[in-house]
Amino acid sequence: CSRMASPCESLFYSSELSAFETPLVNSSRKPQTESELLEYYEVDKCVQFVKESNFNKVALQFPDELLVDSTHLSHILEQKTGARMYILADTSYGRSNLITQ
Repeated sequence: CSRMASPCESLFYSSELSAFETPLVNSSRKPQTESELLEYYEVDKCVQFVKESNFNKVALQFPDELLVDSTHLSHILEQKTGARMYILADTSYGRSNLITQ
């Protein structure tokens, strides 16, 4: 962190205010049908990534506004990949709060 501007930013740290400054996901764009759900979450790309990586356990994290889709999507992904899906229950306030690595 010494080479970075203060406060240090990393994958696991952000300023306290950043969560409140991050806009929530646009709920008007949420999927309504099964085909929209598959397209919105790019399920085919996810399935390909899980299979190519030989993952057998995957943690799924959603912005709070999209948690409503999480269980249905996890079942779809389990069926298509054979991997076990786990839904993270911690709060995230927008896309910038999602753990990406």
